[in-house]
Amino acid sequence: MSKLTARRTVGFLLVVALMALIPCSALAAPKYSVTGKLNLKGNQQLKRLMQESLENFEAEQQDGQDGDWNEAPWAVESIARGYARGIVRGYEDGLFRPNQPVKQVEALVMVVRALGLEEEALKIGREYQWMIPALSQNRNLKGKVPDDWLAYAGAIRPSLSWALGYILLAVDQDWVDPLELQPNTPATRAWAAMVLVRAMGLKEEALAAANAQLPFSDASAIPADKRGYVSVAVEHGLLAGYPDNTFKPQKPVTRAEMTTILDRLHESEGVEFGDLEYKGTILGLEGSKIRIQESGKTGSIKEFTVSADALVILDGKLSTLSAIKAPYEVRLYVNGSGTAVLLICKSREVNPVTPAPVESQVEGELTGISWDGNGWILSLKDSNGEVKTIRVSTAAVVKRGDTPISVTQLQLHERIRVRLREGVGFEVAVITSQEISGRLVAVVTTDNSVSLTIRLSDGSQYNYVLAAGASVTFGNQPLTVADLKPGDTVTLRLENGLVAGVRITARGAS
Repeated sequence: MSKLTARRTVGFLLVVALMALIPCSALAAPKYSVTGKLNLKGNQQLKRLMQESLENFEAEQQDGQDGDWNEAPWAVESIARGYARGIVRGYEDGLFRPNQPVKQVEALVMVVRALGLEEEALKIGREYQWMIPALSQNRNLKGKVPDDWLAYAGAIRPSLSWALGYILLAVDQDWVDPLELQPNTPATRAWAAMVLVRAMGLKEEALAAANAQLPFSDASAIPADKRGYVSVAVEHGLLAGYPDNTFKPQKPVTRAEMTTILDRLHESEGVEFGDLEYKGTILGLEGSKIRIQESGKTGSIKEFTVSADALVILDGKLSTLSAIKAPYEVRLYVNGSGTAVLLICKSREVNPVTPAPVESQVEGELTGISWDGNGWILSLKDSNGEVKTIRVSTAAVVKRGDTPISVTQLQLHERIRVRLREGVGFEVAVITSQEISGRLVAVVTTDNSVSLTIRLSDGSQYNYVLAAGASVTFGNQPLTVADLKPGDTVTLRLENGLVAGVRITARGAS
């Protein structure tokens, strides 16, 4: 037996032992020859998987494959794209069970498919599948495997043999260490962050961020060995915190959530295939025929036949072909014969001849931050007093000055500038120099800082921390922090989120 084969055998047996929940020591396995860089746009395996999935799409809809998708309405579009691309599949009873926790083994299978590595996983599984029955039947493998492993032969369970290649590939590629793997245990958010970051080739970045200060109120609950992975996963928009500013690291990831995470990865990587997937504006519908004008510079017009069993999603909800019309936006998927089997539509009506600008910019006072289950929503009040609602991509770059921050670190009433692409914010910059006026409610001095509580004209109250050396003035008279009194009307000059100067404009009652 060659040295390479022996090392692979050891790696295999380590995983099989884990499948059987047998204590074992961590052994290194050689790296299989798979795609080393995350390059999804031109991944031919992804395309082949998508072709196969779209061929089966009609049959799956006839079997009621979308029967329970509405149990996670916020994830319907992501689940549909996941099905179309072959990343996710339902159970034998035709249900998807979107709110069911995803097992670690299921999560690994989904990640392998999403990265276009399923062919390698299946090849590895075929290569070593013979060893499961051989070991479980206690056949004489002396000389074929290390002697130390022969004692485990009678205890190996074959229940996860279907996922053997996926697990071996994930272990071999260092997405998960065997000692971190419990295949049938629900995948937690912290564990998923670790696997996803490693699979994206960002392990070193995560290790460097091991001591990162995370903005979540439950940051202390994140295991120390996962902190860097959570930091990088949040930075790259794979995972985000909850509206209550928690991360919930031990919360199991549901099947709908895992599907959405991987769909978000595909969207951020721009994964699409021109002969299988089309984007554009509906120009007309006649019977089973749909005519669209493609997005982009050429704006070519194409016509497709829509399958009688096609899945139609309108504004994130399961719908019917009769509910869509021109000029709705559409994302259309076709099978090998060119028949449309999936249509994802938006009821936003746009002019197909003169589309809206690709990029735009909005500036104003931040009046609200919320999470709708699929991303961040910011409310901005512009110079005319009009409040605008803006969706911000989970992968958006957010900065205060030159310092990267998360959306959760934005402060209400800060002035921000949002750059949008196709109506979605991809860059948020805090305008670091600004003024806020209100009535001083309290001055709190501690050993390390001084904070001011200000009541704004709308009755809301906010705390602001003074920067070191902050100035205090009343008219032309310089004062000190000790001269500030509750009841004073003040204007705060903010620099990078801290109070650099306080100007008293009216004294409160003494």
